[in-house]
Amino acid sequence: MVAGYAKVHFSQLAGFKYRLPAQPVPAGEAPPDALAQVPEVIRRLDGRKVVLSGFMLPLKLENGFATEFFLLSNSSLCCYGITPEMNEWIHVRMRDEGLPAVQDVPVFLAGKLRVQARWEGGYLTGIYEMEGHGLLKAR
Repeated sequence: MVAGYAKVHFSQLAGFKYRLPAQPVPAGEAPPDALAQVPEVIRRLDGRKVVLSGFMLPLKLENGFATEFFLLSNSSLCCYGITPEMNEWIHVRMRDEGLPAVQDVPVFLAGKLRVQARWEGGYLTGIYEMEGHGLLKAR
């Protein structure tokens, strides 16, 4: 634990092979259980306060601060064009003010992790989300 947050590593979140379900899901049809292949130990992290290290890829800036971003398992995924696997990134929305938009530098982000399938227009768009609470430290 670090300041009330469980320490989690991307090696855990991305430590299994994730196979995308068939897509797109036809309108009116229920999507498949996209979390069935996620290990139970990871699914139990849903709703928990966690801290983990990753690389920021800003998506939305307000007054120069990132209020929405992807937290990626390594810098190659954001800067060198390698498409990340579904379990190698987290979609983060900051709870309060945003964070300085830093790239190519690992950050330690604290927040509330959600392990849930997010479907949009018949496509799986993510399995991890986080309500960002703030940085614990930057290296």
